Amino acid sequence: MSAHPGNNGRRRKRPNYMHAVLEAKGYIVKAYEKRLRKLDKYLKDGIITEEQYLQLRTEFARNADKLLRYEVKDQQDYSHIRLMAVFDTAEAHEFKL
Repeated sequence: MSAHPGNNGRRRKRPNYMHAVLEAKGYIVKAYEKRLRKLDKYLKDGIITEEQYLQLRTEFARNADKLLRYEVKDQQDYSHIRLMAVFDTAEAHEFKL
């Protein structure tokens, strides 16, 4: 039976991960912005060409878009998006050319 003792014998509500998911997606956006700031700096310093800049910017935008569109349906999806946000942030901090 799916009754929960803390809910007076009624079914337990599904957990709502919305706030944590929004936080994780916020970290993904911040990581994307950090990468773009680094790309802008590399372009100004002449380390990369404009074609490389556009290619890398498009690649980063696709990856961020894919993560932001990830739909969270259950606990496993929630854990996955949080983990991907952590990895994405770490990669953004270590991004160098």
